[in-house]
Amino acid sequence: MSTQYISTNGMIWGEISSAGVMRSYGHDAIGSVTETFVSGAIENSYRYKPYGATLAKTGAAADPNFLWDGSHGYRATTLPNATHYIRRRHYSDAVCRWTSADPLWPGQRAFAYAAVNPASYVDPSGQIYATTISGPMALSTCGAACVGANWKTDAGEANGFLVQHITNTRQATTCPGSKLTIPNPCPEYWEVWGIEGNNFYDLYSDYSINTSLANEDDTWKLPDAGGCSKDNFTMVGVAKFVPSGKLPTGFARGAGGTCAGTLLATSTPPNGWTDTGGYTRTFKTNWSCCCLFSPDILCYGPYQATQFTYSGKAAKGMQSCAQS
Repeated sequence: MSTQYISTNGMIWGEISSAGVMRSYGHDAIGSVTETFVSGAIENSYRYKPYGATLAKTGAAADPNFLWDGSHGYRATTLPNATHYIRRRHYSDAVCRWTSADPLWPGQRAFAYAAVNPASYVDPSGQIYATTISGPMALSTCGAACVGANWKTDAGEANGFLVQHITNTRQATTCPGSKLTIPNPCPEYWEVWGIEGNNFYDLYSDYSINTSLANEDDTWKLPDAGGCSKDNFTMVGVAKFVPSGKLPTGFARGAGGTCAGTLLATSTPPNGWTDTGGYTRTFKTNWSCCCLFSPDILCYGPYQATQFTYSGKAAKGMQSCAQS
């Protein structure tokens, strides 16, 4: 049996060796493997220079294939002039650059890695950089949550559109296990922003850009599910940059339900749309409010795990946003 890897939502968290030994990874904020664990004990530990070279290692066990930015699939190689393979091309930590041109050049820099800011950005596709932010987010009452991001363009980005495909799934139940009648008003929809002069705007119904209505904020609010409830909720967004003149038809105000706000949207797949080539943003939350009403039932407590990887335009920051 070859080595098998453990992953969730595209992030690598550990491995099972050919001998059946399970090894889990500890990660830093950008996804580099900082420790390996076997049976709960630290096996090796690692520290890195900003552009990926190993700064220090403790432990004598063999290194895993995924180290620097390893949770994103950065695989170490033994090649003399290319230390990492990242899906579409090779990278060298010796020169801190890609060893071949970006397939999206000249829309993206040909050889520069992660906007020359490896402490803040990653490039898991080998084409275009993005931020990834993971961590707890505040909830209020039973499951009410709000996450937000602010869209930004790269300097010199061509005008066009950003289309995001959103799918929402939820499984709300009462503590005894019977279904609650909590609606899912927007199970699936597509929304679109207009981009002009490196700014994001709402669109008129004819798809022309409404420069008087800037709309760089992308927020999602999950309402309070009510007492004595527990839930698993997942939102997945796949975003793609679309050049001017190539936006599919079918978008309209309010067509995506209430979740798209003022943006043009559609609840049916736009003509020719495919998620292929897009990048995924995932927001998950689950909670249990059972202990508020049944002290003998274990209360897991609310928590959220979030991952933001935007296609084309990286989210420069993420924060909880006000409930309304």
